[in-house]
Amino acid sequence: MIPQKDKVLQRSLQRLEFRQILAFLADHARSEPGRSAALSLAPSQSLEKVRTDLGLLREMTDLNISGQSLPLGFFSELSGRFENAKLGSTLSAQDLLEILRMLEQAESTRRFLHAVREKFPGLAGVGDRVQNFSALKSRLERTVDEHGELKNSASARLAELRSEFGVLRGRIQKALERLLSSRSLEDALQDNFYTEREGRFVIPVRSSAQSSISGIVHDTSASGATVFIEPIEMVPQNNRLRVIEKEILAEIMRILEELTREIAGQYDALSLALEALTELDLIQAKAALAQKLGASIPVTEQGPALALYKIRHPLLVLKGTDAVANDIVLDPQTRALVISGPNTGGKTVFMKTVGILALMVRAGMAIPAHPDSRIGFFSEVYAEIGDDQSLAQDLSSYSAHVLALIAFLAYAGNGALVLVDEILGSTDPEEGSALAISILRELARRGCVIAVTTHNSRLKAFAESEPMFKNASFEFDPQTLTPTYHLRVGVPGPSYGIATAQKLGLKPELVAEAQDMLEPEARRIMELVEQLDRKQAELDQGLRALATREQETESLQEQVEERSAQLSAREKSLKRDVRRELESELQSMRLRFRQLFERAQETPSRETRAEAEKEISQMRGEVEEKYPEPEMGEEVAEGEWEAGDLAWVSKLRVRAELVEIDRAEGEATLVVGSIRLKEKFSGLRLIRSGDMPVAPEERGEEPVAEREISPVQSKSNTLDLRGKRAEDAEMDLINYLDRMAREGVPAVFIIHGHGTGVLKKLVRDYLAGSSYVTSFRPGEQGEGGDGVTVAFLERMKK
Repeated sequence: MIPQKDKVLQRSLQRLEFRQILAFLADHARSEPGRSAALSLAPSQSLEKVRTDLGLLREMTDLNISGQSLPLGFFSELSGRFENAKLGSTLSAQDLLEILRMLEQAESTRRFLHAVREKFPGLAGVGDRVQNFSALKSRLERTVDEHGELKNSASARLAELRSEFGVLRGRIQKALERLLSSRSLEDALQDNFYTEREGRFVIPVRSSAQSSISGIVHDTSASGATVFIEPIEMVPQNNRLRVIEKEILAEIMRILEELTREIAGQYDALSLALEALTELDLIQAKAALAQKLGASIPVTEQGPALALYKIRHPLLVLKGTDAVANDIVLDPQTRALVISGPNTGGKTVFMKTVGILALMVRAGMAIPAHPDSRIGFFSEVYAEIGDDQSLAQDLSSYSAHVLALIAFLAYAGNGALVLVDEILGSTDPEEGSALAISILRELARRGCVIAVTTHNSRLKAFAESEPMFKNASFEFDPQTLTPTYHLRVGVPGPSYGIATAQKLGLKPELVAEAQDMLEPEARRIMELVEQLDRKQAELDQGLRALATREQETESLQEQVEERSAQLSAREKSLKRDVRRELESELQSMRLRFRQLFERAQETPSRETRAEAEKEISQMRGEVEEKYPEPEMGEEVAEGEWEAGDLAWVSKLRVRAELVEIDRAEGEATLVVGSIRLKEKFSGLRLIRSGDMPVAPEERGEEPVAEREISPVQSKSNTLDLRGKRAEDAEMDLINYLDRMAREGVPAVFIIHGHGTGVLKKLVRDYLAGSSYVTSFRPGEQGEGGDGVTVAFLERMKK
């Protein structure tokens, strides 16, 4: 009797070890329902569904590559609890805690996916099924603590009762302590402690002294030497304590019932959110497994396409086995692959690999193959691999094998993938080959894609002559008689049965006798196949050697390019370090210069001026010695100078803006950053516009500030200088820009306010001369206006 189709397909899944793949997938799930979804994952029957699933997986993989990850952690399987709430069963506080944890996951995931919607619309679409449960989440946060107990904030009545309970319990305990320390009871007490029995406070009394204490006996010790008595004066308070305790339990039950009704009222939304979170967890598990496998997502096609490159069996990869990668490319006219060659050559593993990869793609998973691979949508996969001998059913291996093939013929149709190991190999070769050919022809006529392994020479010859069939074999080194595990499509492979037996130590005379017993035609075919196999092996080895040399050449080229990139990066790093050193020294000199200026202002005298000039001269010498800089600009007559000109101050070797002219004294007032100074015209050189770098707008380009994307202000990229003295503000600004540039922050917001304008001028003057700053602008509406300056920093690698 032919088994049902579902059983035949399930048996094929078992043969291909699909469940083992799902077990590895489940290990990467973060939640209980995600793990369950992974273990129960089934190959899809819809190509559209497969493409949707692979699209979501591609987005998740790209999300991980971008350095982000789904903020989804552990949550419990809650569908049963939602169902219980809907049916009216009161949920426990622990149930509420598990639901709260899920809502926390739902909120963080929903917000995250909303933020990345533009780049990952598919994942955001799944996240859209998660509604906003902020009200329910807040209620649960007020109700249940992290241990699954109700908080006092769950209700005012609960807080009141618990407070009363605590106060009364404390009073009872103090009264008992006083009682236990009473000298009048010293001889009657068995021990100096109190305890509880049946929720009531009692004291241990010697049985012989029981009559000396008025009260209610609640228990006796195992030996009978002690009785536990509730003193009569404590009874009213103990009674009240029990009443409060029951009221607390009643209030807790009321709160749980109320919340259960609220959760039942949102049953549909909560169930939908749980399904969406479970799906997202499954997708991220697929992405994590793909990363571990080094897997990629192939192109899926409607027809029976097979163009798989560098494929490896996923279970071998996961177990750390160094599996040989192979290619399989079938042209549209080829329907069946007849794979031959010696035992232990890799035929069965390869066939299992093709089957498991077809199933993984249908389950929306990436496969260990080259990204350029293409695979058709095989709606059904039938696999007959391994020995299915059954003593219970009185079936031989051959009979079980034939029954499996009959089942395949009963159900396999167009678009099915059929895999058969050693097809009809355990019977008479002539009869077996004849039956195999008729079955394979029928399956090919139906539109199935077939792969079978065999040692049968007649099947190899059939595959060579039949239009829809093609031979394939695994390479075997004829010298060492060892497998290389490389597949060759289009070439049959010899079995090397006699040669292998000889290598393993069979007597030479027995080997010779076996060779003599071969039919002349069979011997001739075997010799031709072995000759062809050797030539093909030599060709393949030559091609692989050529490919290896090409890879080595490419590797050398990559090393050269990498070395070049490293040198370029090193050069940039050195330039950056030098620039930072210069910036630091410049900051130090500015500070020294400002201190000199302030000292000169505080005590204006010849001595102070002379001392300042001496130190300035010393600073100039230090700079010129370490960083000699050529003169800029040109000497011009005193009458040519105008306010607003840019001057080179030879004594200080800095650029400065000329703001005032005193013809009578033959000197000019200049501004360097926030510092004003006077200098004779003889010590100045005029810097004309042609001596300065051309501005972007003068080159016909958009100014840098306008090209910048408007930054988003945050606490981390904002410096508030309001209320600070000028010198403190400048030092804070210097240190802040240095830190932000090192951290790679693209833009910063500097709040200086309006006030007298001193801070604003100080900030903008400093920014104009900072090597960290590419451009700056006043704040726009919504950024603080002219009371804020937005500075764009040079992008540097850390």
